[in-house]
Amino acid sequence: MSLAGIGGAFLVGLTAFFSPCILPVIPVFISTLIGGMDEQQKSVNIGRLKIYTQPIWRVTAFALGVAITFSILGLAFGALGQLINSVWFMLVCSIVVIAFGIYQTGIVTIPFLMREKRFALKQRSGVFGAFVLGFTYSFGWTPCVGLSLGSVLLYVTPQGILVAALTLLVYSLGFVIPFFAAAVFSNVLLKKIKGLYKHMKLIKIIGGLIIVAMGVYLLIDTLK
Repeated sequence: MSLAGIGGAFLVGLTAFFSPCILPVIPVFISTLIGGMDEQQKSVNIGRLKIYTQPIWRVTAFALGVAITFSILGLAFGALGQLINSVWFMLVCSIVVIAFGIYQTGIVTIPFLMREKRFALKQRSGVFGAFVLGFTYSFGWTPCVGLSLGSVLLYVTPQGILVAALTLLVYSLGFVIPFFAAAVFSNVLLKKIKGLYKHMKLIKIIGGLIIVAMGVYLLIDTLK
């Protein structure tokens, strides 16, 4: 289990959160997840920082739902890699990961990868409702998240079932930790999200370069 691969998966998950199709809808998403500002009244003040305690369990349940979904995908791709265990298959996976990373940087565009399907957010109450939201909605993320997720899935496919599942779990952590922070510290962070919009292009390039690095690492490891 490579620390470089694990770290890369975490960073790719983190940049996926800051992608152009996710970041702008975070305020609406957080409001839908935690049921609006009325449920945020329970808070703890630490200096000038107000921490909302009400959303913690819901966002944790949401994160668990996302992590389970992605880990299941990791198990499936890891099992596929066990069935097709060949050097040529690993080479193809590494080359596709590199290609995905290059596309993510915006150097080239592929029209069919730019299509997206949006899902309407539905209000779900309680901790279990938040878990269901995370579990089901993670299947419908728009392509910019699907691209980073697909890259990590291809990266772990040749590496076995357990490594694949654990790597996708780390990817999930990178993706959901900002959700958690945005909900718990919403009085501060949600107001600053718009300030990140102007850095979208740079964030995409950084995410793409990380994916390229993971693909190159897999390619070098395959050719050893």
